[in-house]
Amino acid sequence: MLAALQAESHAPRWTMKALQAFIARQEDANNRRSLIVAKTANGAMAGWLAASLVLDSTELEFVLVQPLHRGRGYGRQMLRAWLVWAVRGGAREAWLEVRPSNAAALQLYRELGFEEQGRRKNYYGNPCEDAVVMRLRLVSQGQDAGS
Repeated sequence: MLAALQAESHAPRWTMKALQAFIARQEDANNRRSLIVAKTANGAMAGWLAASLVLDSTELEFVLVQPLHRGRGYGRQMLRAWLVWAVRGGAREAWLEVRPSNAAALQLYRELGFEEQGRRKNYYGNPCEDAVVMRLRLVSQGQDAGS
C-alpha cells in the first residue's frame, strides 16, 4: 500500500527494498522506528511518514502526502504524531533534511519550530540539490511537541 502511494506521487521515493529494510530492522531499547499513516475520512491512505529514534534523538526518514491530499493538514498531523511519539520515547531533539526548493515543506517545518542548522552539499539527486538540515529541540515529557 505504501509503495502504491509512492507510485502516485512525483516525490523522491524510497525503493521497496529500502522500505522493507526499514520495517525489518531489529529494534532495541536504544533504536526504535515508527511508521505513521494518515487516512482520509473514508479510509483512503493520504500519506505516510517513517521516523527513527536513537537514544535521545529522532530523525524524520521520509514523509509523503499524496498530491490529491496536499494542503489539507495531513503532513502537519503526521509530523505532530511523530514528535509526540519521539518525546514519549525520550527524544530531546528532532532532525530532518529537506530540499531548499520544497517551499511548502520548509514553511511547515519552520511553523513547527524547526531551525536550519546547515546544508549538505549535493545531497539529493534528480535534480541535484543540497539538503537543508533542520533541528527542533523537543520539550520534556508531558508537554505537547510541535504545537
